[in-house]
Amino acid sequence: MQRFSEKVVIVTGGSSGLGRASAVRFAQEGAHVVIGGVDTSDGTEIAEEVNGLFVQTDVGDPAASDAAS
Repeated sequence: MQRFSEKVVIVTGGSSGLGRASAVRFAQEGAHVVIGGVDTSDGTEIAEEVNGLFVQTDVGDPAASDAAS
């Protein structure tokens, strides 16, 4: 089932752990995945894996979050 077909999902902290697992699962369900995180290397790797987009940002910094949107 493609429950998220044609939907865009933003996963913060998506370059490792639970965020990474969530990014993979959303992609499996048909979502277009945008991964936000601080680790460029891991973020780029997972974005390529799920055919998504990586945006380097620190969601703990309000100015960085605003710039990412």
